[in-house]
Amino acid sequence: MSYYYKDSGCGGCDFLITTTKGQKEGGLPKGIIIPAGLRFSDKNFNMWVQEQKYFYIYPVKHSDTDQREITHIAKIGFVNRFGYFITKENLFANANTNYIDIIDRCWFTRKNARSYVEALKSVFPEQKWNNSCVAANENIIDYANRMARNHYRRCTYDHAVRVADYVRQNELIPNDLQEKCQAVAYMHDLLEDTDYEIPNVVRQEYPDIDEALELLTKPSGMSYDEYCNQINVYASTSVGGQIAYWVKLADMKDHLSQKETLTEHLKEKYLSGLAKLL
Repeated sequence: MSYYYKDSGCGGCDFLITTTKGQKEGGLPKGIIIPAGLRFSDKNFNMWVQEQKYFYIYPVKHSDTDQREITHIAKIGFVNRFGYFITKENLFANANTNYIDIIDRCWFTRKNARSYVEALKSVFPEQKWNNSCVAANENIIDYANRMARNHYRRCTYDHAVRVADYVRQNELIPNDLQEKCQAVAYMHDLLEDTDYEIPNVVRQEYPDIDEALELLTKPSGMSYDEYCNQINVYASTSVGGQIAYWVKLADMKDHLSQKETLTEHLKEKYLSGLAKLL
């Protein structure tokens, strides 16, 4: 039996929290479901969560026929998204599936708060909140990996992991750029392919990463060759440009190595762009 969501009518913000039954019988950790589908979009809240301590964020899905019928929590995905399940535990660390079915309506209970920020703080009162986007126990690479895992589709996330590995193995990259290059490798497709927005704290604390991500996001009216040439130009003028350059080389290396998906058209495209970089 799935959970059927109904508005409380109290104003403010409705949210769901896992019950004792949900934790004992469903094996769910303490967490909160924030409605964030088409009718409940709150991008500001989603960005605020990313700026806090270490959380896992998973899409919560509704049925094909009713957007209020919550059926399961998914590891990743964009279709039928009711909202987000936010928890401090990795739901799928030891799981053999990418879904957790919600089979009992008593696994969650509805609450109401003045804001979603207040709601999250009420569920995790022990949390020490601050304005840092990176948790105290994670570096910028961990943060980047978490953002990639939370936003990409599975195939794109796998690609980002391979790109980060290529960066890590590249001995030509200066030691003082390695950490930032690895972080950008995880995040290099976020601005173009997802709804991720760079939080202000990241822009302020890591301006070179901010610049690199902007350079790696191809403008819609720019050809691929022009885009690669632009990265090459900035590589000689700024640190962000250097980071973008090394990550783009790793990105192309991965694309060119994927023989099953590499068509002749794509091969020509990447080789032509590579010539603009080298």
